Amino acid sequence: MWLPTYRRYFRGLSDLKSELEHFSLQGTHCMCCQRGHVSADGEPMACDRKVVLHCLKLWFGSAERFEQRVRSEVSETLMHELSAEFFNYRHCLAALIPVAWSYMDTASAEWRKYDEPGHLATEVTKELARGFAWWLCVAPSILLMTFRLAYCLRAKRSSLWCDWAVNILILLCVVAFFVAAVQLEFACMIFHNHFVPRDSVWRGMHTAMLLFVALCLPMAILLFNCVGLQPPISTKKTAAAGTAEDAAITESNPRDGHVRQIQSL
Repeated sequence: MWLPTYRRYFRGLSDLKSELEHFSLQGTHCMCCQRGHVSADGEPMACDRKVVLHCLKLWFGSAERFEQRVRSEVSETLMHELSAEFFNYRHCLAALIPVAWSYMDTASAEWRKYDEPGHLATEVTKELARGFAWWLCVAPSILLMTFRLAYCLRAKRSSLWCDWAVNILILLCVVAFFVAAVQLEFACMIFHNHFVPRDSVWRGMHTAMLLFVALCLPMAILLFNCVGLQPPISTKKTAAAGTAEDAAITESNPRDGHVRQIQSL
């Protein structure tokens, strides 16, 4: 099922962000230290931890500076890359292209059904307008709400039944949003029947569907601009490049000097 997958993905992002923000070299382990720096053959082993810490000191100035870099720049950049392009509006349109195909098929059926030019244009316009509204506005908005609910309710529950109850709750909200869109479409038809004169050139279901588009399009624009598909895990993207001070530290330690100092450990 796709809902548990979305929730696990967002939960994994949150856990990864928390781990990076609390990153510390003190919590790392080396096999050489665990084995007492003695290989399986009884030969002495070099301490990988000392080598790594020495390299970090040469490259970043100190191990604390490296830890701070991971907690800030690395964390923000990684979260941005994993969440910013998770699923954008263009991905929505590509995934929902069958919705457009279905309404195009209905429009072509209406085209073959009627011979009168006026009635033909009315029915074809009606189906194309409905397809435009559902493909470009309603269906992407439903996906957006699904992702947002999956993010807000991403936490794993105490039992499997509770976890499935959360998935069902999200699914019910999605169904409710779909029903609301259908009711809005029906309300546009009722509005058309009551307020558009029978002798008007705008009389026809195509006018009701154009009204439906006019209502759904601003709603979709508002949702995608103000809410967005991306989970609010990362608020900004930090530049991946180091600071001038870090560059100066790197330049002040030539590669040959690194090798000589590491070999002396």
